[in-house]
Amino acid sequence: MPLLVDGYNVLFAVVPDGPSARPEVIEAARERLLRQLLSYHQATGQPITVVFDQGAFARGACREESFGSIRVLYTHPPRTADDDIRRLVTASTAPQTLRVVTSDRELGRACSRHGAKVVSANAFLDDLHRVAAAARGDETEQRRKEEPPSEDELRYWLGVFGEADSAEGGLLRRAPLQALRHRRRPL
Repeated sequence: MPLLVDGYNVLFAVVPDGPSARPEVIEAARERLLRQLLSYHQATGQPITVVFDQGAFARGACREESFGSIRVLYTHPPRTADDDIRRLVTASTAPQTLRVVTSDRELGRACSRHGAKVVSANAFLDDLHRVAAAARGDETEQRRKEEPPSEDELRYWLGVFGEADSAEGGLLRRAPLQALRHRRRPL
């Protein structure tokens, strides 16, 4: 389900002092949010468009850019992020497939009237953190699986399955633990 994110609405749910924070704090938080959204996209495969009110925090014309596979739109007065999100929902041929992330009640009602699902900034941030934690867990588990077994693990499994013997020159003899160690190679 494609996401349309009301950028500063989500950002100000986590930035102390909200819109009155120092510009460098807002910029750093915006970059961090974009990185988190990129990770979310990589984990879920959901297309994401983020819309920021450019004019309120920096000078410049409306513009569009990419942050990895995230589409980022910057508005400029008189247009607002809310205006662009409404326009994107209205222009969609399948608005019921869209998920709009905003805590702005008026914008949420307008998007819902067109069939989009609306999720609050805090509910989405909870989902964002849950997906990030799951992705970190997957990475940790994968790293753990790629490591060779420890001496204790080898002893345990040799105890479970019995001592391993190796055939060498037609004679069976005990294989030392070090000979049983091997590194798994990635496929």
